[in-house]
Amino acid sequence: MRRTKDRLASLKLLKKASAPDPEEIKAQQNKIRASFLKLLEGCAEPSDFDTVAMHVNVCKIRALEISEALADVLTAAQVANSKVRERYVQWGKLQVTAAEREAVADALEACDAIVEASTPLQMEVAHKRMIQGLLKSVKKT
Repeated sequence: MRRTKDRLASLKLLKKASAPDPEEIKAQQNKIRASFLKLLEGCAEPSDFDTVAMHVNVCKIRALEISEALADVLTAAQVANSKVRERYVQWGKLQVTAAEREAVADALEACDAIVEASTPLQMEVAHKRMIQGLLKSVKKT
């Protein structure tokens, strides 16, 4: 079987390495905010929690490349998300306390800034690194 060369590969890579599309960013932010709002209202599904938590985790990877102070904001949200998850495992309901709400809301604001300042390629690399980290932690258990 003969392998064909993608003649547009370099252009595709250049597009990923250029400024992000504001409309795509806004659509992503709206989806994440809707999931967060469901968490706050107490009517979230696990997929809503996963959407918010995964976004924070990916942005944390990217934040580590930018600023320790920025990463600290996201770490606080990760701790809050862990507490929400623990309660869900114990009681079967996704509930967010006021302190957790504040930590995650602050993190989502930071995530907005991170995504807007990053290229799609940088976010893709952060996503891949986050997945690799999850896989390593699963192998350890």
